[in-house]
Amino acid sequence: MATSSANLDSPITRRQLESALELNQFELHYQPLVDVRDHTLHGIEALVRWNHPQLGLRPPSEFIPLAEETGFIVALGNWVLLQACIDFRSLNPAKRNLLLSVNVSTRQLDQPDFIRTLADVLAQTGIPGWQLQLEITESIFLRDQMRVGALLGAIRALGVKIAFDDFGTGYSSLNYLDRYPVDLLKVDQYFVQNMRRGNMNEEIVHMIVHIARAAGMDVSAEGVESPEQAATLQKLGCNIAQGYLYCHPVPLQAIHDLLQKETIEPAIARRKPVRPERGLTALLNHFATH
Repeated sequence: MATSSANLDSPITRRQLESALELNQFELHYQPLVDVRDHTLHGIEALVRWNHPQLGLRPPSEFIPLAEETGFIVALGNWVLLQACIDFRSLNPAKRNLLLSVNVSTRQLDQPDFIRTLADVLAQTGIPGWQLQLEITESIFLRDQMRVGALLGAIRALGVKIAFDDFGTGYSSLNYLDRYPVDLLKVDQYFVQNMRRGNMNEEIVHMIVHIARAAGMDVSAEGVESPEQAATLQKLGCNIAQGYLYCHPVPLQAIHDLLQKETIEPAIARRKPVRPERGLTALLNHFATH
C-alpha cells in the first residue's frame, strides 16, 4: 500500500515518491512543439505528473525539488526517458518526422552508466537517435569540462540531440556554447511572456536567436500564450514554439488525436503566473562581458 499522505501540505518524503513509482502513480503528459509558420506539429515534450490517489494530478513543482534533493530524480528520470520513448513509438513518429524532447537531470547525467542506459532505451524502443532530444540545464556546465565534453560527445554519438533549456535565466558563460556540442537553445518563458514591442525582453530574445543561428544551432521558445508573441518570435527567426496558445500538456491519447489533423490551430488561452527570474540581469552581463 502506498505511504503517500492525503495532504501535500505536509512534507513529502523520498519514500512516498519511491512508493508512487512502484505503484505506477507517475504518468506522462505531452506538450506539442509547433512550427509557428504553418502551425504543423514539430514534436512533443514529455512532462511528468504524479497521479496522487487522494489529491489527483499533481504538478512537478510539488515533487521534483525533493526528487532532485534526495537523488530520487535518477530513478524517476530513467523511468520518464523509457516511458516517453515507448509512448513516442506508438505515434508512428517516423511518418511525420516528429521529435521527442525529454528533460534529463544533471544527477542523471552524473551517473556512470547514463550512456549505457540511454543506448539501451533506444535499442529497446527502436527510436532512432535523431528523433530524441535531451533537454539539459546549465548546471551541467559547472562540472569538469573534459568529463562534460566527453559525456555530451557520447550522447551525440548515439545520434541524440542536445537542447540547452531555460536559456538566459542563469549565469553560464556564453563560451559554453562554443565549447560543447549543443543543437538547440530554448528561450525561457519569462522572456517570451514579457516581450513588448521594442522592449528589452524582445531584444534579448532577438539576441538569443542571433547567437543560436551564428553557432549553427536551432532555437525554440516555451510559454507562448498569445498570437502576438508567436508573430514576434517568427519575425525574430524563432520558428518552433510551445505554450498554451497551441495546447496545454495533454495525455498521450490527445496527441494521437492531434496527429489526425493537419495543423494545430492557435487559441487564446488563459495565462499562467510566471515567477520573476534573475536571468535578465545575468544575460545582459554576459553580453557586456563576453
